[in-house]
Amino acid sequence: MKNFIAIKDLCRQIANKSLSVISLLEGMDETRKSPYELAQVYEDMLLDDITHVQQLTLELTRAATGEITNIPDKD
Repeated sequence: MKNFIAIKDLCRQIANKSLSVISLLEGMDETRKSPYELAQVYEDMLLDDITHVQQLTLELTRAATGEITNIPDKD
């Protein structure tokens, strides 16, 4: 398969970032009764991670269709 290494790398990055999203959601649940500022920090981080997962997913689609030109940096 063309782009095998890129696809494998992107899948790993998506998996790692997805674990981060889950961790942030758990943190948000634990801090539900805490001050607003802390909850807002978690929410901002969560939205950033979700955006990153979306970008990686688009790159994965490009890799699977043979349109990839570069791979996003690893975290």
